[in-house]
Amino acid sequence: MEFKGILHILYLITLQYACCYAENLAGVNWTEIGVAGDYANFLTKSQELYNELFVVRGYRNDLAPIYFRGNQNDSIPKFDVLISLQFIQLLGMNAQSQMASISMEIDYDYKDARLAWNPENYDGIERINVQSTSIWIPANGISNAQTLEVVYPDQFNTATIYANGTVSVSLQYYAETRCVMNVKDFPFDEQLCSIDMFNNAYDYQSIKQSGALFTKYKEGTIYDNGEWSFRNITVWYELFNGTGGVKYDFAIPRNTTFPLLGWFVIIDVGLVSLACVVLVTLPFEEGQKPEKPGIERSGVSLWLSVIVSWVYSRHFFIFFIFQVANLANFVVFFAHWD
Repeated sequence: MEFKGILHILYLITLQYACCYAENLAGVNWTEIGVAGDYANFLTKSQELYNELFVVRGYRNDLAPIYFRGNQNDSIPKFDVLISLQFIQLLGMNAQSQMASISMEIDYDYKDARLAWNPENYDGIERINVQSTSIWIPANGISNAQTLEVVYPDQFNTATIYANGTVSVSLQYYAETRCVMNVKDFPFDEQLCSIDMFNNAYDYQSIKQSGALFTKYKEGTIYDNGEWSFRNITVWYELFNGTGGVKYDFAIPRNTTFPLLGWFVIIDVGLVSLACVVLVTLPFEEGQKPEKPGIERSGVSLWLSVIVSWVYSRHFFIFFIFQVANLANFVVFFAHWD
């Protein structure tokens, strides 16, 4: 009982502080510091609104606004979370670790009824922006990532709250996601990877998750790294062990800066190799058969004579030229391959 009494006293003190704070804001003369009339009124009303949402109502950002009951009430709609992939950049592919390094921007849109208000009571304010740490955010992380980091510090991440309680949060991630690589078709291989958004804290009976692709920006949403590129990015809903999630699938083919020249070099190398085999297997020419070593010739002189005779009889000089050209083709081919 004593503990409840202390909590009640603290709550009354908080309300008293909130009322005094609102009165002080209403008494601020913004024009004295050069603020225009409409903007001055907006500052006053927006701070009154913030005070109402986060102080007077006792909002807790560690409490989820999701309806959980033993018997699910069908008349109460599921908590709807829209997860939108707005930007994605491929930083690298590591065949040894089977990982893809990706930078991405993901938006979370949902409705928190505790943050709704009547715009008429606050001079027509339809939305406000607050730091994302001030509100509750769904914990829909990337489940198949070995490394997952929020790029920007908390003070740079903001959330938009609308009058009907809709919340929109945009987060920048760096992730190293698992991507099983098959390089049997190298250098024309294509990898199939995914980004899985799951959270075991929510079951599919209480929450509804859906996904979207690139709804914010008109252009500049997909970036490659030169060697690899994104293709066929799709989103779909997946149910796994009683938990629903959103999954983004995409293909990552290997790029070449000049595929036509690459095919030309491959064909050229094949023809040169075939020509070398044919030349080496040509029969001896008349008058160029190697002399049988006599008894009077032996040692180094004997073997040099045999080698020289074999070189001329087997067109070794032409064979050597072709092999040099073959090697040059490979050097050019791999020097220009990204």
